[in-house]
Amino acid sequence: MLWGAELSPYALKVEALLRFSSLPFHWQPRSGGFFDALRYAGRRAAVVARRRPLPWPEANDLGEFPLVPFLFGPRGENLYDSSEIGAWLDRTTPLVPRDDPPALFAAQLIDEALDEVGLYLVHHNRWVLAARDHGAAERLAAEMRPLWGPAAHLIRRQFSARQCRRLRTAPSHSLMLMSSWRESGSAS
Repeated sequence: MLWGAELSPYALKVEALLRFSSLPFHWQPRSGGFFDALRYAGRRAAVVARRRPLPWPEANDLGEFPLVPFLFGPRGENLYDSSEIGAWLDRTTPLVPRDDPPALFAAQLIDEALDEVGLYLVHHNRWVLAARDHGAAERLAAEMRPLWGPAAHLIRRQFSARQCRRLRTAPSHSLMLMSSWRESGSAS
């Protein structure tokens, strides 16, 4: 079971890895009913509070635990962080041939590059483009509806406000300012 939001590029990466590995999964809280979503929300909260085991990877102060996607397995596996989940999947169901060091290096390089650089592209879309129409907030509210029920509209309002507040700190803030400046005709 994959816990995360489709707005998260990291959760989408885990989805792609699971599909590539041909492992069955479903999203929570989006694809379940209230009680399933509540059960997995409780499981996630217990892992975050360290009341349930987190066998791998070890949580540390450098990670973004608990803001990253989680993967919960049928045998009690509690995993988090898209790169670490990918490494765990690769150990259990090899995704890259072990006898090909250049392929292993390329896979790790691509993973790190997209985590670090690709994230800025996603942030630009989320914090600049989506803030204009609040589409991301609508999507997040729809995904959380099984867990929040009729209160999901609060997520929509709060997420929209959060996006607008974060515009000034988003990595692409300078791109947005330059774009607005050009559109206004000040660049001529």
